[in-house]
Amino acid sequence: MRFVALGDVGKGNDVQRAVASALGTVCAARACDFALLLGDNLYPDGMTTAGAPRMDEVFTEVYGGLDLDFYAVLGNHDYGRTHVDANAQHQVDWADQHVQFHLPRRYYRFRSGPAAFWALDTDAVFWNGLEPQATWLDDTMGPVEARWKVVFGHHTWRSNGDHGNAGEYEGWSHVPYASGNAVRALFEGHVKGRAQLYLSGHDHNLQSLTHEGVEIVVSGGGASALPLVDRGNTLRAGHASAGFVWVELADAMTLAFYDADAQLLSEHVIPWSPPD
Repeated sequence: MRFVALGDVGKGNDVQRAVASALGTVCAARACDFALLLGDNLYPDGMTTAGAPRMDEVFTEVYGGLDLDFYAVLGNHDYGRTHVDANAQHQVDWADQHVQFHLPRRYYRFRSGPAAFWALDTDAVFWNGLEPQATWLDDTMGPVEARWKVVFGHHTWRSNGDHGNAGEYEGWSHVPYASGNAVRALFEGHVKGRAQLYLSGHDHNLQSLTHEGVEIVVSGGGASALPLVDRGNTLRAGHASAGFVWVELADAMTLAFYDADAQLLSEHVIPWSPPD
């Protein structure tokens, strides 16, 4: 099973269109079953009104020509700078009318081939705390039998980027909300030991690393790129580049990072192992 993942796309700029074109090129060459959209689907404040036309501009007009279904999560910009609940709901409602854009609920799960996927609403965790998503993960991840268990959301768990590590976002470990303590608690207490892979956006670059037995991928280069920052993580791959990750899950996990010109930046094969 093969898919691509990219985040922070919703700017409608030339970089977003170039990355979308590169995605089409790579999927034609290597095959893609679907795409994961890792949040911040519409800048700067999401859908401030129902049916906001700019959502069509940054999604339908950019990706509509690709024969791909996109499974999306919400990012902080989809809620808006003050976490406006209505903005997020407008996007969920918009998804119900657009068959290529899947966002059935603010957090949800699906199966594909040898993998099971859990989509998180990390901005809700950031502002409101672990529940009810912690209980949902506890209730749904354990009973599922799948060779690969994959979790995806918007906020980073570990990252050598501007936002950095959950619980220490922006280097603010002493600020309860801004540090992302609740997000870290969700990852450390309810994802670790259950999933083999976590994918996020939020930091606008491309990275992979291993933390607590989980492969972590940051793929936030869907419409812009920012430099890497030393946050104390040992990276398997780190590219201060716009682009995306192509993932294959079979007997092993393959991670291939591509830039906005469809040029391969790095590729790594990680042997299968059960969740640690």
